[in-house]
Amino acid sequence: MTPYDAQHYQPPAPVASLTLRTLDGRDQTISNVLALIDTGADVTLLPRWAVEQLGLTPQADASVRLEWFDGSTRSAESVELEASFHGGRFQGRYALIDQPHGIVGRNLLNHFRLLFDGPAKTWQRVTTG
Repeated sequence: MTPYDAQHYQPPAPVASLTLRTLDGRDQTISNVLALIDTGADVTLLPRWAVEQLGLTPQADASVRLEWFDGSTRSAESVELEASFHGGRFQGRYALIDQPHGIVGRNLLNHFRLLFDGPAKTWQRVTTG
C-alpha cells in the first residue's frame, strides 16, 4: 500500500513516483518524480523541471491541447519519452506543466486496477489471477 501525501496536499491525496527515460538513444533517466494520481484527468502531465534535467527540448505542438476548467483550450509544449509507473512502461508524447509535481491521468491509470482507501489514506495496485 502506498500512503497518501499529506505533506504537499491538503486534504491528503494519492501520489505516485514516476521514472522518466529518454528515447533519443542517450538512455537518460530520472526517478522519483512525484505525481498526483488524478482519475479525473484525461492525460498524464509531467513537470517541466524533470524534463529539463533529462536534457530534452520541449516542442510546441498544436496537436497537444489541454482543456481548462473554464472550458478554454490551450496548446501545450510536449516531449516524447517513456514514463514508468507501478511496473508499467509507457512510451509517448507528454504535455508539460510548470508545477513541482506531475499528474498521472487516465491514459496510464486505465492500464491498472487500483484500490483507493480514503479513510486509511492509502492506495494500492490490485492484481488478479
